[in-house]
Amino acid sequence: MSEPCDSALVFPPCASFEKPHDLDIVRKIVEREGCLEALQQLLGAASKPQQPRISGISKAPIVFQSVIDQLRSVSVQIVEDIDQWQQMQKAKAQAIAFKWRGVNYLLKMTADLDFLTSFRGVALLESLQVLRLMQNPFLAHMHLDHPILRESDPESAVQVFGNWVGDVSIRRVFSASKLLLREREAETRRRLEQAPEQRYPLSTDEVNNDSAAVAPIKSQQRTSSTRAKVRYLNQDHSETSLGTAPASTSSREAAMREDIALSREFIAQAERELGAMRDDLAALQARLDDTILPDKRRRLQVRIGSLVNDFKFRSGDMYQRRNDLKRKETIYRTIRERRGSEKTYSQLFEAALLEDEQVRNDLVLRVNASLSKARVDEHKRGAASSTPNIEQWGVREVQSFLDSLGLDDGSYGADFRDQGIDGALIAQATDRDLEELGVNIRLHRVRILTECNMKRDPRNG
Repeated sequence: MSEPCDSALVFPPCASFEKPHDLDIVRKIVEREGCLEALQQLLGAASKPQQPRISGISKAPIVFQSVIDQLRSVSVQIVEDIDQWQQMQKAKAQAIAFKWRGVNYLLKMTADLDFLTSFRGVALLESLQVLRLMQNPFLAHMHLDHPILRESDPESAVQVFGNWVGDVSIRRVFSASKLLLREREAETRRRLEQAPEQRYPLSTDEVNNDSAAVAPIKSQQRTSSTRAKVRYLNQDHSETSLGTAPASTSSREAAMREDIALSREFIAQAERELGAMRDDLAALQARLDDTILPDKRRRLQVRIGSLVNDFKFRSGDMYQRRNDLKRKETIYRTIRERRGSEKTYSQLFEAALLEDEQVRNDLVLRVNASLSKARVDEHKRGAASSTPNIEQWGVREVQSFLDSLGLDDGSYGADFRDQGIDGALIAQATDRDLEELGVNIRLHRVRILTECNMKRDPRNG
């Protein structure tokens, strides 16, 4: 299958800039384009070898962060202003795509910061290393493929990411991201409607090839409403389903062909989300490796455990959807092979197919419910068992444990570390042993022994 290149995209027409409001949007677009150019220059200069005659101002993190904050703020303003402009155009029954230099600017915004991924090793990007830079127009933890954007209430994003992204409210970033996704969805629908029928040929070789399960759909062609269209054949029996023959064979094949294409697109989107989760896991694991304090390590371990459980659940869902796609392709191929027959299915076969589909859907619902319960239970067990046994502690864990008690201004931790006291030794220590190790205050020794007993047997705590 061949995919049209980006340069061949023809966006919907739009009205020319006639109002002061339009010119205000253009001014902000020019400001944003200036920020993009400044980012490229800063990163390009920072990636070159140090030269003594070059000023260090261009490599100052504060200058880079200022450009990032300005870019994020003006990007949100542009999306909000274009949305307001589109509402006015709808009221006048005019075109609703805002174009700048011949390009739908909202679509451009979804991917014009992807160039940052080519500067991953530059020290100036250190503040953005924890972010996924692909499909992230606002440089926030909430990129356009993030699952949180499936929600309709911005408060869900507030609970996960806090109230602010830099100096911009997370609620505004959430709403702007939803608007960009809506624009991307409209472009996806338009391209699917204009695509020729030959774009989705199916053959025996394609069905047997694992790579045929994922079509090369671009990252900006996937949203939640498309996901709803993928499911209509299986979940709504009032619509046309695989077990109900349509009025004509050609219309049935067209509906199935569109469903297969949308299923492939959904799988491609799910793979991108899994890739984003892998990136988040790698970033969290790197932070965990650099963290020493037990409380921070525990919080990171809980977050990693929750993310791992979610990743496993989504991987299982991906496996099920791949099987479902292969089943649809098999049925589609069978219909094409039997095109000469006036009636594709007998009534008995159609009834059996409907019954089998209902049983499969019920099984999927039960499995998903049990997996959700298992995720909650596993998360609770993982949170309870995230801290290792005291006898398995090393010298650093013992030092962190003693520092967290706040005794004698934290001097005990450093003293025990210098003497090589690990978890196995402190677990067997007595009051006299602690006194010989330099804990001269009896109440301090009692506190340390009590905490050790609680760590050794968590049920007593």
